[in-house]
Amino acid sequence: MLERCWVVPEKSAAVKAALARKLRKQGRTQEEIAEALEITQPSVSAYLKQKGMSSGLIDSLPEGKLHFSTLITTRKVDGQFSLATSEHLLTNEKREILESLTQAAELLKGKDLSKGLPKVKVNLAMAGDDAKGKNDVAAFPSGLLFSKGRLIAYSEPEFGASSHLSQILLYAKARNPEIDAVMNLKFARKGAELDEQYHVKKGRLENFAFHSGGFGIEPALYVFGKDAPDVVKKVLAL
Repeated sequence: MLERCWVVPEKSAAVKAALARKLRKQGRTQEEIAEALEITQPSVSAYLKQKGMSSGLIDSLPEGKLHFSTLITTRKVDGQFSLATSEHLLTNEKREILESLTQAAELLKGKDLSKGLPKVKVNLAMAGDDAKGKNDVAAFPSGLLFSKGRLIAYSEPEFGASSHLSQILLYAKARNPEIDAVMNLKFARKGAELDEQYHVKKGRLENFAFHSGGFGIEPALYVFGKDAPDVVKKVLAL
């Protein structure tokens, strides 16, 4: 019995496509396939149109719930098998981080942030105590989508989703271990000052840091906190 198999990230889409085709042959609807694979119905439709990977790997799996950790979900997973790379496996700490980010996003709903929104994408990131690289920092893959200053949509948070905020957060954590989350906003001269390499130029990284911008870089305010909800509460208090 195959207890666990590993699929490199560039092959995960092909595996999902093979699974979608197999489920379709079994008579499942696109909606049922989307729910089973934790993807959208349009993604299922696209996968069903693809040709390619042999389903040999899929055929070798016993019956059971499959969870793709490359599409990390905050839902509890009861399956027996994982198709993931080792760095994408969902630990208890990572699950808590993803849940914290989702809770923080919900806190933003209905609030008017029009005065604090930059022209660039707004995102919210969080990391664990031992985070060392981008894949240890979770954020929203497409950022937080606002309309008329109010949050209208966001995708499920994932690890490795924001290179920029990962850099900022890891730098901040190295200088203040109590910092585990960050959100970017419109420029405001408040808190520590960062230079062009996002190093502390003046002040101490604690609650806020600002970057005055540069060529191709919009000025920005970074709000730090002990977790994602803590950051959002500070943002709403500005």
